[in-house]
Amino acid sequence: MKRYFLLITLLIGLICISCDIFDYDNDKDDFVIKITPAEAAIAAGEELLLQVKIKDVDDLAAMSVEIVFNAAVLELPEDPLIVGEDWGDNIISTSVSEMDRLNVAIGLIENSGENELEGEFTLFKFKILGKSAGETMVIIHNLNLYDEDGEPVDDFDEIKIENAVVSVQ
Repeated sequence: MKRYFLLITLLIGLICISCDIFDYDNDKDDFVIKITPAEAAIAAGEELLLQVKIKDVDDLAAMSVEIVFNAAVLELPEDPLIVGEDWGDNIISTSVSEMDRLNVAIGLIENSGENELEGEFTLFKFKILGKSAGETMVIIHNLNLYDEDGEPVDDFDEIKIENAVVSVQ
């Protein structure tokens, strides 16, 4: 009798493992924020539009981030920020251009009737100018994603970040 009990227990355990019943992290494998295109080449003086996209986010109500680059290769034009359409019209947004970075903050206005954002969408777009020949990483730095209570979104510590490379010729 003990043998049958042991075999049944092993069989149930094997079925559970093969069906990934115990894989709790499986639902957030695609939680990604990325700059697109991932690689680009422009001429000095030419403008490039980059997008910052997010995938598999839940309950996003506000965000802040720095986009960092080599100021010897790239520079920011006047008013480089274009807020993504999915945010809607009831938002507060700001950007501060520094020599080697763009600081961005976007948030839904509380009690605006807008719902928190979920899924996959473009957070924002930004323009950069080729300054002089060279190559630079365009890096997502100091990222913060908040829900409507001002808390980090679920699984924030699991997000994957994909940066970009821009060459100026």
